[in-house]
This record gives sequence, structure tokens and C-alpha cells, in this order.
Amino acid sequence: TLGKPAATPVIGLEVGFGPAFLGKTVANPWAKQVKSSLQAALYFGTARLSESFPISVEVGVGFRKFGMAASLNEYGAVVNSTDADGDSFQAIYAYNDLQENLSLTYLDIPIRLCFGQPATDRVTAYAKIGLTPSIKMSSKFEASGNYSLKGYYPQWDVTLEDVAALGFGSDMDCYTDAEAELKPFNVWGNVAFGAYVPFKGSPIVLNAGLKLDYPFMSMGSIGGTDNLPNGTSGLLQAGVVV
Repeated sequence: TLGKPAATPVIGLEVGFGPAFLGKTVANPWAKQVKSSLQAALYFGTARLSESFPISVEVGVGFRKFGMAASLNEYGAVVNSTDADGDSFQAIYAYNDLQENLSLTYLDIPIRLCFGQPATDRVTAYAKIGLTPSIKMSSKFEASGNYSLKGYYPQWDVTLEDVAALGFGSDMDCYTDAEAELKPFNVWGNVAFGAYVPFKGSPIVLNAGLKLDYPFMSMGSIGGTDNLPNGTSGLLQAGVVV
């Protein structure tokens, strides 16, 4: 007869791999590019806390590494502006082959409630919900792309090009001053569900399932974007789902 899972603590190792889905973190009119996410953690799980309900607590330490990317092949914009001499003009921008890539690595401390515990004599289901404080360990921002700028002065019906003193030119670097400013800390909300699958005659249990993380805090921003479309970088506009 199958009974309840044994009321014993567990030590687990989990590894996860999947896509990082970008939400509002990518600004219009940029195109999102899905990158991969890798996570691993070693955790300790208590024995079930109640005889009548299969709930336990898990605490661990691990890491996550994921990438974010956005691109913009061609884009034009006209902005009303004022030059260094105080004359009003229409700034005509043309952008080509803009590409942004950001990779992030965090130290994770997962804390969660687990509903359902492993058993050595049968398959059991589980669901988990929790929070994961994360400390940024490293980040790398790479970007490329160029733009051309010319000015149309309607009051004189004249267009100026390649006038360095006024900032007009061709094939200029969009990212001369751009720099990612990443926050050192974040908190993720986690939900997961799956099943524990035992190995016959062994105390080892395999668990397989799906997990979704979402950051509760902004990861940071990218500054020095005056030369980019709408003065805004493609990445780090809001949150990201991993």
C-alpha cells in the first residue's frame, strides 16, 4: 500500500535552461531578440511541516546567467530642435544596423514554499512559489550602429549636411557615450510545477518541471543615449521575464 512520503529533509540540485522573454524592457520601434537563460542551485528542503498537508520550505544558493538583445535595421526620425547659434531647425536622423547585447550573471538565494514532497516508491507532483534575492556578479553591454544627421531650416528653405560645428554628419557612432548602469541587487518572484520521479531501490529522486521567474525591481538603465532614436536605448526600459 502506498503511504505518505517520508517526513524527512532533502538536499537537491536543480539546473534550468530556457528562453529569456523580453517584455516592455525593449522600446519601440526596436525588435526583440530572444536569448537563453541558464540557472543552477543547490538547496535544502525541510521535512513536511504538517501531517495533514504536504508543505515544506526550501532555501538554497545558486546562480543565473541570461542575455538580452534588441536590434533596429533602418529607422528615420525628424525632430524639431535648436542649433548652437539659437536657430530653430528640423533635425533629420537616419539610423542603420543598430544592435544592443547585454549579458548578466547573478548570485541567487532562492527561498520558497513547496507543496508536495518526493517519495521513493512512486511519482509525486509538486508546486513551488517563492522569492529569490539576487546579487549582480557581472554584466557586459555591447552595442554598435551608426547614424547620419542633417538639418533643414524652413525659415530659409535650406538643408545643411556635414557641418561638424552644428553636429551634422554621416556614419557617426550612435554609442559614443552610451553605458549600461546596472543595479547591484534584485528580487525575483518564482512559480514552478512538475513531478518527482524516483529511481527504484535508490534514495535519489529526479524532478522535472517548468519554472517562471519575474523581477520585481528594475535592472537598471542605459545612459548617454542622446544620439539614439527618441533619445532612448533599445534595452532596459522596464522589466524582463526569465
